Amino acid sequence: MNEKKKIDGFKAWINRGRRMIYLDGKTIRYARYMMERHLKRPLKKEEIVHHRDGDMLNDDISNLEIMTIVGHGRLHNIGKIHTIQARQNMSKAQTGRIFSAEHCKKLSIAHMEKKLNTERKVKMSIAQKKRREKERLENAESCINSRVTI
Repeated sequence: MNEKKKIDGFKAWINRGRRMIYLDGKTIRYARYMMERHLKRPLKKEEIVHHRDGDMLNDDISNLEIMTIVGHGRLHNIGKIHTIQARQNMSKAQTGRIFSAEHCKKLSIAHMEKKLNTERKVKMSIAQKKRREKERLENAESCINSRVTI
């Protein structure tokens, strides 16, 4: 168990590299508390407090900025190609459990196969529509050509 200290009169501890505090019966990140106090308003659920220097223990207001969840994800993932090990670590962080490298590889393969199958189905349906239209035109022409005028 992490050692708890007092910061600004709150019980504080470090969890997963972030400073946490206990406020109004809830556990929150200290950086979020600092930003709310600085802005004099509560942060929205979709607002993230980003540490500019990457040090999640540096909760100085000059090191903090607000970002959207999407913007924050883009900032940290621009141009990254995640390895199987990285996907494994992300799975662990998101679900609290870890998958084997083989499982992550299967998930990746299954995802790619699903994507390819979807693309194939779309291409096939377009090709089928073209083929059917061509057959209809040919049938119409043959009907017109086979009619005998008296």
